[in-house]
Amino acid sequence: MGEANLRPIVVRTHRFSSTYCDVTDITYRKLAVKALQESEERFRTLYEDNPSMYFTVAQDGKILSVNQFGAEQLGYSVGELIGQPVIGIFLEDDKPLVQEHFNDCLQNPMKLFNWELRKQKKDGKVLWVRETARAIKSQDEETVVLIVCENITERKQTENRLRESEIKRIETLHQSDELKSALLSSVSHELRTP
Repeated sequence: MGEANLRPIVVRTHRFSSTYCDVTDITYRKLAVKALQESEERFRTLYEDNPSMYFTVAQDGKILSVNQFGAEQLGYSVGELIGQPVIGIFLEDDKPLVQEHFNDCLQNPMKLFNWELRKQKKDGKVLWVRETARAIKSQDEETVVLIVCENITERKQTENRLRESEIKRIETLHQSDELKSALLSSVSHELRTP
């Protein structure tokens, strides 16, 4: 592949005399552009089509980007979330902890942080999430926080059911122990009394 540049050569009489032709091999440039486009497409596919929620948050806490899956999980469109404070999508009780974790990220760039908190969907329903976050420098040297978010609502519900089941089992055992003690006491009393 080549790129040609043509320039007229004019003599002092302002008459066209000949043409200068410069040909440059641009094969490598074209291959590099194609590789860059393919890389951007792979990245876009990873970001948009991944079944995890991705957020990029500015230092001031505003959402700079969110993938389509993340917006859908929360019941929003991408456009509704961009520019909004990230803290606004968390359950009110969890907001102080969110702010603390966010500040920890900003104060410790490149360190990974994990936490489990509750987000509030647009319709008011609660969504348990496990987030992994890291503060990095963006291309324009601004610090941003990258957040990968996984919906763990089902796991939390299962844990709660197991905990409740364990409490009921322990209560049943205590009742059984009390019943056994009462029965043994009664039998012992009957055996001692002729």
